[in-house]
Parts: sequence; C-alpha cells; structure tokens
Amino acid sequence: MPSLTLEQHNGPTLTDPSWSAVEAALRTVHPRDRGYFILSGDGAGYVQAAGARLRMICEWRRVNSEGSFQLFVLGHPQPAKTLTSITTAAGVIRLQANEVLTLDDVLGIFRRFYERREIPEQFTLREATGAPEGPAAT
Repeated sequence: MPSLTLEQHNGPTLTDPSWSAVEAALRTVHPRDRGYFILSGDGAGYVQAAGARLRMICEWRRVNSEGSFQLFVLGHPQPAKTLTSITTAAGVIRLQANEVLTLDDVLGIFRRFYERREIPEQFTLREATGAPEGPAAT
C-alpha cells in the first residue's frame, strides 16, 4: 500500500505513522479548541476531519483509477433535513445535522482508511465535489 502522511493543526507532519501515532494525534483534539487532521496516501486520496471532540466534520477524497477524484462529506444515516454549523480552525462550516460527528466516529473512519484506504459502510456519503462555497456547501 502507498505510504501515509498525517498533517495536524497543532503538531508535526508525520510520515508513515503507526496507527497508535495517528490515534494519539487525533485524541489531542480539545473539547472546545478546534483542530484539523488530514491522513493522506500517495495516490489514495485522503480523509480529513476538523472541529472539536463532540462536533466534527469528516471528508473523504476518493481518487478514481483515471486520476479524477470525488469529495464526500460523511454522515450518519438518519435523514439530513436540518442545516447546522460547526466552528473549526478554518472558520465556520455549514453542514447537515447528520454530518456532525464525534471524535469516536472520526477515529473509526481514520482507522478504516489507515488499514484499507476505504470508509466504514455505516456512514452515508454526500458528494461535495465542486461545491461552490466549499466542501460542506449544499
């Protein structure tokens, strides 16, 4: 599998980190201070998360075999009829209420990407490729 890189808001970039190093970095996100994390693989796309422990957003950039990509916002399977927002280190992001995730959700997503370069099946995917106001725009 391609090598991985972990970028983090308040920490060093890690090349080929162990899973325990990725998990430890993610667990540094504070309940109120907002951070971000990007786990990327050479040619494998990435998962990224931002926010605070109980209110995070997670996105997956899937690279297709011909080199194009799709960007998805992950969420829980309940209906997505309510808009909300979260505050991240990059500012306020609007998203659907079912897309607000916890640190535990994000840990599961990052672990699956770390191990298999895929996303756990229990999450819904809302395509955000080319969204005019950023990845979480609707």
